[in-house]
Amino acid sequence: MEICEKNRCTGCQACMNICPMDAISFHEDLKGFLYPEVSEKCVGCNACQRVCPRNTGVQLNQREPVVYAAFTKNKATRKNSSSGGMFTELAKSVLEKGGIIYASKLSEDCKSVVFDSCNTVEDLAKFQGSKYVQSQPGLIFRQVKETLLTGREVLFIGVPCQVDGLKKYLNKEYSNLLVVDIICHGVPSPKLWRDYCTYLEEINGAKAVNISYRYKKPNWTRFSLKVDFDNNKSYVRSKFDDPYLISFLKEISMRENCYSCEYTSTYRTGDITLADFWGYHSYDFKMRNTEKGISLVMINTEKGQIAFENIKSEIVFQERTIKEAIGGNRSLKEPWKKNPVSEEFWHEYIQGEGMKKAFEEYDLASSSDYIRDMRINEKLGTLLTLLMEQSWHPESMTVSRKRLELASVKVYLDEHYTGKIALDDLSEHFFINKFYLSKIFKETYGTTVNNYLISKRITRAKQLLRFTDMTVDEVGAAVGMGDANYFSRMFRKVEGISPREYRKQW
Repeated sequence: MEICEKNRCTGCQACMNICPMDAISFHEDLKGFLYPEVSEKCVGCNACQRVCPRNTGVQLNQREPVVYAAFTKNKATRKNSSSGGMFTELAKSVLEKGGIIYASKLSEDCKSVVFDSCNTVEDLAKFQGSKYVQSQPGLIFRQVKETLLTGREVLFIGVPCQVDGLKKYLNKEYSNLLVVDIICHGVPSPKLWRDYCTYLEEINGAKAVNISYRYKKPNWTRFSLKVDFDNNKSYVRSKFDDPYLISFLKEISMRENCYSCEYTSTYRTGDITLADFWGYHSYDFKMRNTEKGISLVMINTEKGQIAFENIKSEIVFQERTIKEAIGGNRSLKEPWKKNPVSEEFWHEYIQGEGMKKAFEEYDLASSSDYIRDMRINEKLGTLLTLLMEQSWHPESMTVSRKRLELASVKVYLDEHYTGKIALDDLSEHFFINKFYLSKIFKETYGTTVNNYLISKRITRAKQLLRFTDMTVDEVGAAVGMGDANYFSRMFRKVEGISPREYRKQW
């Protein structure tokens, strides 16, 4: 059962929360993004399809937003926040009324971002700072609803698709709910970050204990990635030097739906919208120290206006224009475009060397070694060729990208040949027309997808027949050909003899 089209799925997990049978779980694809899978417990109620924002259309506030530049007066809060500390002030206001906060935080091992709750000001610290990894809501929507039904005030903050997913799940307005959406650049792969963090741990010989994706060094606008380890070492690299930040900020490693995001508008999903106020300019004395961080605040509803009024005594603020907000935040106007090297990156990554290779290549820049310099020049030459091809022959880029995708298809077949694989499944999984896939696969590899699978299975079967004591039927099942007659027939077709005859030769 398909809940929505894979290339449009945001991973908001509203479908998992709404399912009355708990038949939906989320699993990583080859790129490490989470997508829903429906188990046999499904009773066909279609609640998941009805709650999915992709099926029902995005829900945006239609009020023209009021725009502010703002930051907290609390110096410590501002220092520990990504920009101006506005989330913390909003959260404190809710907590003072006995409310509860739902937001994303780093896991204890620093390798994933998950949703959690808190009901004390002291616990707010775990939510501070940007997280450049797709967060996992899990069953947090259910918890939000349970809290709302008790009458307690709730503040929920997430990216627009998560906020929309929560609203669709709740399916009614709650006077005690304040929702805040974050202007989103896009979301990188959870697995990509997990692998990168593990790699940094390996080369530093210690476990990561704290991550700052927006470490304000040298300053707010030229921030760095900072990883602290339990041996008192720290890794710090600017957004211009760290390969993980580069892959994200250059639109290489984002989720597929981010490149066609339907929430890139000045009309927002939340009562309040928060972001960095990039491009802010003012000669107002109180607002001049921008390098410590300035928040963009957009008030989208009456409820949001009331919440903002409640914290005015704790902040420095100045009303600005929506035009200025758009100027520094492209995501208020249109989605970010996929980088032409994205498919090449994912191809390398799926093969098990993408991020590590990138890290090592960026590390080379500090070396004077002649051989390493030559390798750098080789990479730069490859990139220059790609860029020139894009500029001079844009029509060829489509074919190049498709062939890179095809390499990923082959890797997938090599890893999953023992399972049931149909051409329609491959087409859906890799977003390639099945007829085009068949054509270009044969052109590239000299055989059809089905014949490649058969060849792969027979090759493995020969190894098992020769080097194990498994029965012929067991071998057939192990290579994805559970029907004994079919296995024998295919084996004879490829090798000219039966599996039993082949085994007798050895």
